Amino acid sequence: MSDARDSWSADIEWVHAINKESISLSGPLGQGAAKIVLLPGLIVIDRGDGKIGYSTDIDLYVEQQLGFVVPVTVLRFWVLGLPAPDQDYVRLKDGFEQSSWKIHFLNYISVGDVLMPRKIVIEKASAKLKLVVDQWVLNVK
Repeated sequence: MSDARDSWSADIEWVHAINKESISLSGPLGQGAAKIVLLPGLIVIDRGDGKIGYSTDIDLYVEQQLGFVVPVTVLRFWVLGLPAPDQDYVRLKDGFEQSSWKIHFLNYISVGDVLMPRKIVIEKASAKLKLVVDQWVLNVK
């Protein structure tokens, strides 16, 4: 992840359920570990220091905590290769543009009979988020 001032990387384990997202982040050598839980209209961030933060303004709270914008509320769709269903979007050659963000899918990986994004670049103005998926586990029935 980078912006005009800074750049950093993290390992992410993201578990999606119907009404809950659980995201575990850890930087190099386990530094900066955090657990993020997204519920409908609520975010909970546990940085592992005994202080747990809550907010109903999800994207603003994430920006305040990280120091730059990460569109968490729509990222759950974008990571799957889908535009958020409640917003307009424009198709691009390698992805789409939505909410002034450009989402590019650079590589895909086969998971059973399904092609899932492997390399994703999400950018807006001077902010850029690069995601590389090591493994997808799909519970498709």
